[in-house]
Amino acid sequence: LNADDLSANEQLIGPHASGVNSILPKEHGSQFFYLPIIKHSKDEISATAAWDSSVHDSVHLNRVTPQNERIYLILKITVQLSHPAAMELVLRKRIAANIYNKQSFTQSLKRRISLKNIWYACGVTYE
Repeated sequence: LNADDLSANEQLIGPHASGVNSILPKEHGSQFFYLPIIKHSKDEISATAAWDSSVHDSVHLNRVTPQNERIYLILKITVQLSHPAAMELVLRKRIAANIYNKQSFTQSLKRRISLKNIWYACGVTYE
């Protein structure tokens, strides 16, 4: 992987990319959305991308998730390898998410007192 060049274009996946025709169970053949990279690390190969749930026009992503429910998303990324051979590789990962409103000061204080943890970000690691 060439860590010096984290630029990408929307037409990254070629017809011969490894994994391009593979799917996970219950994965629907949806459009690939390009996510702009907003941060990357020079010490290790990592990148942070911006995501807007409204681009999917899904009723499940455009509302607050009911309590005790999860939304399952499939994250697909394309990696350009340069060693041991130059190739494109498509990786997939299923993640669970909840959509919620931003908390008021009172709700935030209650959460801190109850020690209930809520994640405000998500990371996916491929090894």
